[in-house]
Amino acid sequence: MRSKAASQFELMIAQLKDNLSRLPFGERVGELQTSIPGPQSKELAKRLTRVEAPGITSIGSDFPVFWERALGSNVQDVDGNVFVDLCASFGVCALGHSPASIVGALEKQANQLPHGMGDVHPASIKVELLERLSNLFPGKNGQSILCSSGAEAVESALKTARLISGRPGVISFHGSYHGLTYGTLAVGGQSKFKEPFSNQIASFTHFASYPNAQSDPSPMAVDASIYELEEIFRMASKGPNPIGAIILEPIQGRAGVIQPPSGWLKAVREWCDLRHVVMIVDEIMTGFGRTGTRFAVDHERVRPDLLCVGKALSGVLPFSACIGREETMKGWPWSNGEALHTSTFLGNPLGCAAALASLQAIEQKELAHRARRLGNDVMSEIEVWKKNTTRIKNVRGQGLMIGIELDSEGHEDIGFEVTKRALARGVILLPSGEKGKVLSLTPPLVIGGRQLQWSLDQLRDILLQFS
Repeated sequence: MRSKAASQFELMIAQLKDNLSRLPFGERVGELQTSIPGPQSKELAKRLTRVEAPGITSIGSDFPVFWERALGSNVQDVDGNVFVDLCASFGVCALGHSPASIVGALEKQANQLPHGMGDVHPASIKVELLERLSNLFPGKNGQSILCSSGAEAVESALKTARLISGRPGVISFHGSYHGLTYGTLAVGGQSKFKEPFSNQIASFTHFASYPNAQSDPSPMAVDASIYELEEIFRMASKGPNPIGAIILEPIQGRAGVIQPPSGWLKAVREWCDLRHVVMIVDEIMTGFGRTGTRFAVDHERVRPDLLCVGKALSGVLPFSACIGREETMKGWPWSNGEALHTSTFLGNPLGCAAALASLQAIEQKELAHRARRLGNDVMSEIEVWKKNTTRIKNVRGQGLMIGIELDSEGHEDIGFEVTKRALARGVILLPSGEKGKVLSLTPPLVIGGRQLQWSLDQLRDILLQFS
């Protein structure tokens, strides 16, 4: 016979679940109505495979779910299942899904001017956004090239560096990810994306080792990295591609949230000044509060020559920018009626409106500070988990860009398996790093404390199952 205390406990749990289900959509924890994926998701998967090229969407018996709507940190699929999004849709949704401020700005702009002629007859809102970006650029007084994708922002930076330096060579880093267009593949440091197209990719890039603070946080690691850059510079000066630029991520994202040692960014800046090399920093993932400061370079008060931003810049639309020092942007000749670099949707009014609303909300809500505080709490909690499981090798990151590196012994695909089990519990996350052994946590910067804690509890329970 069940005890009175047990009955009271079950009643309390039932009441708690009822209260949680009454929370507005956007603030809920996971609520599952079907198995994952549900029947409608499975049917859509069959339809998708008939009309989408292979190699785009991964389809399996337990993945993916098809989204129907999203708000805040919640996503609802076509079967009515509600999930908590711990990846903010690849880091785009810093303000959560469908933020009212951005949606309102888009509605207003769509009714007034949804499209313009960006490099011929610009929209007035384009000037407003460019002025805002100029003031946000580290050191102020920046000039920008507006783009549609992160890859396009990187390619704009590469073009700019070539024009101002006169030298075609670029130093990039093993493990780096800057996009999948041919220009960005040339500077990308992950061979799996490059090998099928290797005989079409330009060979102007020299690759260096990215210093990893997890393995060596000492000043000697910084010195060793600068020595390697100097050696590459010296050797390249004798060949057809002398070094004119260096491109780096302040934290390597898809490589598994790899952080460099403290002082490295500043040392690279000093080396670039010494060698007159253009410093390109890719902050498409880390920008606008993700790491606990406006830009990740702000942690070391570094001013790059060129800064690539996107994702959270608009929060909802394909929109990005390459922002640079005025003296660096002078490499571009004045347009005399035919722009040397442009695109049909350059400075699209809808993208400008979304970006202005996004930037204002991120500042007003002080989301960089919130990311720093929550990130410290999350990493402290995961450190406690390590005492109960041997599966967690380490946890690292800054702000709400966190990587949990897993021990894959006996479970080679552990990162992908954890991701699927999490989805089956109502949590959306992504694996990263070599063979997906790092779990990447990049939730919306506005995620509710209850949602975050519930999601962490699910993840902890899953990891304990592998111990």
